[in-house]
Amino acid sequence: MGKRVATFILIIGVLCLVTFTIIFVVHRMHYAVTDAVFVRTDSLINLGFDHVSGRIIELSKKEGDTVKKGEVIARLDDRNFKNRLDALKAKLRAEQKKKEELGLRLLRVEKELELNQRIARQSVDELTKKKASLEERAKALEVVIEDLKRDNERYSNLFKKGVVPKKTLESITTKLKAQKRKYLSTLKEIDAIKASIKKAEENLDLAKVKRAKTKELQKAFEAVEESISAIKAEIKIAQKDLNECTLRSTIDGRVAKRYVSEGDVVLPGRTIYSLVDPKDVYILVLLEEGKIHGVKPGSPATIHIDAYPDETFKGVVESVLPASSATFALIPRDVSAGEFTKVAQRIPIRIKITEGKLHLLKVGLGGEVEIKRL
Repeated sequence: MGKRVATFILIIGVLCLVTFTIIFVVHRMHYAVTDAVFVRTDSLINLGFDHVSGRIIELSKKEGDTVKKGEVIARLDDRNFKNRLDALKAKLRAEQKKKEELGLRLLRVEKELELNQRIARQSVDELTKKKASLEERAKALEVVIEDLKRDNERYSNLFKKGVVPKKTLESITTKLKAQKRKYLSTLKEIDAIKASIKKAEENLDLAKVKRAKTKELQKAFEAVEESISAIKAEIKIAQKDLNECTLRSTIDGRVAKRYVSEGDVVLPGRTIYSLVDPKDVYILVLLEEGKIHGVKPGSPATIHIDAYPDETFKGVVESVLPASSATFALIPRDVSAGEFTKVAQRIPIRIKITEGKLHLLKVGLGGEVEIKRL
């Protein structure tokens, strides 16, 4: 009886072993399995203060923390940058006030010069017309005087002969004297007008000289404008530097590495954090060349990560690289001397994760994968 039980148990054991072996072989025929599995990413982002240097006064994240895009993750002591920006703004206000004053002064001077120049020109024109009129009047008086002289001479001769009375001669003489007085008065007026014209022309020339001097004022105004433009450019740079004293995350992701501590003094370009975007995490598989048959892009895969044994991740093969990992080794094998040992080569395979808790994955973790052959 005991022998029968032992035989039965042995048969059951053999059947179980055969069944397990068949299942294992069938599974391996349909699936490529390996533990050369690594979590990788294409977007390991290094962040730092690109253009400014200073002492770090705040680091709000530590390694492993999640970050949101735009979230502040570090700050530099920005007092010097604020002081520089305030000084530039004060300088800008002073220059703008100076520009306003110069502008008002230039406008006032130009209006005054334009008015004085117009008045002087009008005065010259009016006096010139009046002078021409008086000169015409003087010419007419000269004609009248010449006629009266001839009349006076004729009547004087007639008076001596007793032909005309003395009263008639005296009348002609009086008219002649009156016309001479008018003529002399007209000449004096002409001289006075000539002096006035000369003064008006001098005023016109002076206005032209003063207008030339406004060019210097205009140059000063333009120089202030250039200064304002330069200060605005400096303010833009200073504001940018001040803004860059605050370091913000560029992605939604996690902190992979923090390189500095609060109180450290950093130079421009130094990396402060390395961030990882979970959406860009993938699985790199180094599959032995003997298992590569049937593995193609589109092949479904099941991944288990050693750090999370209770978690299962699903994925799909994105690509099978066209060269083995040994091809790009830093120290490739040298077989030129004839020494050769057969070593199974591994082909890199990239798997895109389609299901699973991506936030759990950390770059560099290992595990095991099953890839269904197609």
